[in-house]
Amino acid sequence: PRGAERRRLCVDRHAADRRDGLPERALPLDAPLLRGFAAGYRSAGADGILLFNFFCTRETKPPRDPLFATLRELRSPDALRGTSKAYTLSSGWAVSEVDGPLLIPAPIPPQHSRQFSMFLSAEPPDARVEVDVLVEADQPLGADNLWLHINQQSAGPAFRFSEASKPTAGTGPARIRQTAVFAVSPATLRAGRNSIVIRNEATPLTLISMDVRVNTGTVP
Repeated sequence: PRGAERRRLCVDRHAADRRDGLPERALPLDAPLLRGFAAGYRSAGADGILLFNFFCTRETKPPRDPLFATLRELRSPDALRGTSKAYTLSSGWAVSEVDGPLLIPAPIPPQHSRQFSMFLSAEPPDARVEVDVLVEADQPLGADNLWLHINQQSAGPAFRFSEASKPTAGTGPARIRQTAVFAVSPATLRAGRNSIVIRNEATPLTLISMDVRVNTGTVP
């Protein structure tokens, strides 16, 4: 009704994630990213989602149709439960009128922690939840170098690190990139705002990106 309070989140661009030096991920082409985006903000209190420029992937080279079929899943929190999702921190690009301050890239000195905030939804107990943390440092990282906490609950050290990338070329010191993967109990996730803390027990590093991936084994 006219005058009723309405809270909507506007997607004003079709590129959801532009991480420094990494391929761009287009929101309309990534079903888990679409579901995670909608589930997180619906859990935060949004009662609707306004999509703008959703069709813009048709204007890229090569042109690609956006995932119109996935949109019906975004209509209600009930439709999103039990589906695979990906939540990501925004980085690298912002529209000052609608975007908040960017959380990453974020430097983390040795023996220091850094707190981040993400909108997530509660997930079923049989969901498999993993957190991917991409970092850049001057030497390879290994076991016990990075630790993660979600909502004051420890997820321990990373159980897997990707193979270190080749050192970057440039005028500054050479840097390498690795992805640390953490296993997280779905019971630690809350509907709404979640606190995620990364602890660095190694060399100075910069956190480049963070994804919270939920795989329920039902909807890809």
